[in-house]
Parts: sequence; C-alpha cells; structure tokens
Amino acid sequence: MICMGMVPLPSMLVCARDALGLTDEQATALAELASEFDVEHGDHMVKHMQERRAAQDALAGGDLEVYERHLRAVADHMVQAHLAMTEVSQRARALLTADQIDQLERSMAMMGHMRGGMSGMMRGHQPGSGH
Repeated sequence: MICMGMVPLPSMLVCARDALGLTDEQATALAELASEFDVEHGDHMVKHMQERRAAQDALAGGDLEVYERHLRAVADHMVQAHLAMTEVSQRARALLTADQIDQLERSMAMMGHMRGGMSGMMRGHQPGSGH
C-alpha cells in the first residue's frame, strides 16, 4: 500500500488505531478524511463505469469517434480517482507523528516482503533461490 510516498487510506489507519497509537483527535480527523474520500472517489468510479459502458456500446455500434471520446473519459475518471487517493493519503500522512509513520512504514514493508515471497512461491519460485 505504500507506493510513491503514499500511506494506506484513512479508513485503514483508523482500523489500525490501537497498533499505531492514534489519539482521539487523529482518529476523528482520519474518519472525516475517509468520508470525504469515499464520496469523491466513489463519484469518479461511478462515472468511470458509466463511460466504460458507453464506450462499449459505441464500439459495438461501430462508432469509433464516440468510442474514443468515451474511452478518454474512462481514463480521465480513473486518473481523477487515483489523484483523489494520492491526495487523501498525503493528508492522512500529515496527521501522523514521525514515530507513527515509521511504525506504519515498517509494517507495510513487512507486508510487502511477505506478499512478494508468497507471490513468488505461487509462481513456483523458492524463497532465496534466486528464481
């Protein structure tokens, strides 16, 4: 979940309240951020799906010009959804102390390491074998 300086979404941080030692003020602020994010992100995802359906219909009808217009709108809404995620992640990070950020990054690195090991094993690679 940490990618390009991002932290997990505010709702995930609230779920880790005890582990991170969040104060009541931090938890409240993160819950408010989570609500804001849900509305904005949800709006873009709904519009993304609507445009996707319209693009599929245009393609099925053979209208490539309309298909392209809808396809570009699909991409734009996905970009906007990702930007909303990045912004809320940065705002959430700003609410954490340096110690909380350090603890979160260590936990996320451990999860990423475990996920990498598991995905490698799922592909038939042995941990530490180099293949």
